[in-house]
Amino acid sequence: MKSNFYLKRMRQLSFIVLFSSLPLVSVAQTSSPKKGKCKECVTQSCTSSCKKTCEKKEQCDTSLPSPSTFTNNVIAWIDRRVKYPVEAAMNGLQGKVMVRFDVETDGTVSNVLVAHSVDPLLDREAIRVISEMPKWKPAIVDGKAVKKELILPVEFRLIDRR
Repeated sequence: MKSNFYLKRMRQLSFIVLFSSLPLVSVAQTSSPKKGKCKECVTQSCTSSCKKTCEKKEQCDTSLPSPSTFTNNVIAWIDRRVKYPVEAAMNGLQGKVMVRFDVETDGTVSNVLVAHSVDPLLDREAIRVISEMPKWKPAIVDGKAVKKELILPVEFRLIDRR
């Protein structure tokens, strides 16, 4: 019964991770107009009517938030770099290690931790791979890069060669 709970939870997390690792177009939450900005500038592109209402064109905030993105297929990148620990393979260990990490404002990966452990041998390898990732494109909110926490699966699968 307990293993079914974990399996269900892993599927949910895998869906969330795969969904969050893809470039997405999201609907921005419209922020309340800031002092000195007209409502039109916050909710639409700067049009001629908006320009007349605003004091300056630069006051128009039309940017949409965007998630952190990886330049290539992140799962394929991870799969190519994972080195299956010999002892883990000999013991038949396999599964998905869920790794939590931050994408900093400069795109670097930091604070790499295991969110769901399979075995310490596999956990160490998953942390190593995620820690070596190249820079990501950072998340953007209100036109500024922001730190974003992500969770990715690192899958360890033994191939039956009979």
